[in-house]
Amino acid sequence: MQRFFVACFFVCSCTAYNCTWTNTGRGVSYNLTALQSASDYVFFDVVTQAKYFLDPCQAAVYPLCGENAACCQLWDGGSDSGFASLGNVATATASALQNHQYKDGLTISFEKGDPVVVNGTAYARSMQIDFVCDWDGGLGSPVLGSAGPPDAPHYVFEWITHYACSGPPAPPPPPSQCTPLSDCKRCVSASGVQCSWCLDSNLCVTAAELNVTSCPDYVRFGGQCPLSGCAVYPNCTSCVPTVGCSWCIDDGSCIATPSNVTTCHNAVKN
Repeated sequence: MQRFFVACFFVCSCTAYNCTWTNTGRGVSYNLTALQSASDYVFFDVVTQAKYFLDPCQAAVYPLCGENAACCQLWDGGSDSGFASLGNVATATASALQNHQYKDGLTISFEKGDPVVVNGTAYARSMQIDFVCDWDGGLGSPVLGSAGPPDAPHYVFEWITHYACSGPPAPPPPPSQCTPLSDCKRCVSASGVQCSWCLDSNLCVTAAELNVTSCPDYVRFGGQCPLSGCAVYPNCTSCVPTVGCSWCIDDGSCIATPSNVTTCHNAVKN
């Protein structure tokens, strides 16, 4: 696990912890300062009927759990036994993002929360916040991902935000050789590159670009395309008189005009 080291402290009215972290292994830094709020982020767990109060960079503003609580858990309407600190801000440490392989971000962990007593044995609560990079995520907000059993009371929160991104957004990938092929037949029969035709979006993509989740219906390289549009016309005589269609001499197919003419060097148009 790559460790993070403190880059700076900053002061707030509550007990603060570090909001700028540097991953020395990767040589990148994260600054969560913009997520800090004058009031807590509050969310309600419909399963356990508990409320959670937390604020990045400082202890929870909600007073019941004390001035050092990284997150204050509230249940039973806040009775004397209905609240607990899930971790002490003085124990804040950061590491490479956990539970999200290949994604940018960081995990901040807290120990020494209020104990849970099970059969006379006390187990200290602990928590972590997985800050996950998403350049379209804006500020984002925390959600409860999981909570451990009473004898292992560890809470995992997830926070998707662009402030968990260590660098500028990645540039879009350059167009592939498949991209200009705008009909199914030319796509799956292209020479020099194996392309697939997505029936849902009518796009020609490489095997690496094919996402079967967003494109469940597709024709692989060498497959048989369903006939539709201009492709239903089997010869030049029936193709050319049809509005919007041209006959491609290169491969003997009826193609849409004008979008596909750029990929066909010899076309007969009406």
